[in-house]
Amino acid sequence: MPPVVIVNKGIKVFNSQSSLLTREDFDVKDDDTSVKNLKFYIITQPKLGRLEKLDQPGKRLDSFSYEDLNQKRIRYVHDEFDLAKTSGSIFDDPTFKLLPKKDDWLDLKVSDGKNDATTTLNIFIMRNDNQMPVLVSTYST
Repeated sequence: MPPVVIVNKGIKVFNSQSSLLTREDFDVKDDDTSVKNLKFYIITQPKLGRLEKLDQPGKRLDSFSYEDLNQKRIRYVHDEFDLAKTSGSIFDDPTFKLLPKKDDWLDLKVSDGKNDATTTLNIFIMRNDNQMPVLVSTYST
């Protein structure tokens, strides 16, 4: 039997920062295979950042294990750049999708070595300046 995605809430990350990928955000199960044997392969890389292992900062991942997910060793790093100033090459990529609020995404294949399942993991980019404004009065009597 193929692995089954049981949780897929996506990742929330602040602009230009990073966020861990946890089992609370994304999880799978496989009824006939130990989760220790599950491997994740990134089919479509994110366009606005990368997945990386905590002990290998800056190195884009092509795959990771369930143990990496379980031990919270994987994070998404949002790269800081302005889409409006980016050359046309990112838009020429036929797999590039603009999601609302410039969110990101990646496609994953989960494999137990015999059977595979694919899914899309959404990455929600949140603005850093989401605090309530403070009104300052310069009125004097």
